[in-house]
Amino acid sequence: MPLPSQKIEDIELEDKLYGILKFIQRQNQNNMLVSYSKIGYEFSISKVTTSKYLNSLGEKDLVFIEKKGKSKTLHVTEKGRTLLQRRITI
Repeated sequence: MPLPSQKIEDIELEDKLYGILKFIQRQNQNNMLVSYSKIGYEFSISKVTTSKYLNSLGEKDLVFIEKKGKSKTLHVTEKGRTLLQRRITI
């Protein structure tokens, strides 16, 4: 039986959010810090839109936003990894 934090409901992500989640995971695997500005630059979206997308992923417990001083770094949670893995196998 999976832990409550690993339980995956039927979460629907639009392609842009899925792409961002996948990008964050790839960067995390390479031990690179992922910031809001890096996401904005990579996907050519404004700061406001970046914040909206990342808050949406955070509310679904797919990413963890860690605040270090002025900067915020992003990490994919277990639930996010499970979702990415499940989408690959389907």
